[in-house]
Amino acid sequence: MGSECYRSVIDNGLGHLTRRNIDANFVLEILAGEPVFAVNEPRPNRRGSHLMIGPAANGRHWTIVIVEVDEELGGWRPITGWPSALKKIQLCYVQD
Repeated sequence: MGSECYRSVIDNGLGHLTRRNIDANFVLEILAGEPVFAVNEPRPNRRGSHLMIGPAANGRHWTIVIVEVDEELGGWRPITGWPSALKKIQLCYVQD
């Protein structure tokens, strides 16, 4: 997913991510930290289907909203993100 995610960020522009001071390298940093993925509860006007929740290099956890852009190749595009709330961080450490 990493290279497809990165390519999609570059190809589609950073838009809302840039306004939140998030760039492609930061998304890849979180992806490298073995994040968890969760379904983003559907609501009207909500574009992101999933959440990627994981730590950045500095240890702070982030929630990145993503949407699948190429089902065949498994390409995902980040839409927006924010520092994770405690409830989302706990998702990362729940044991099966």
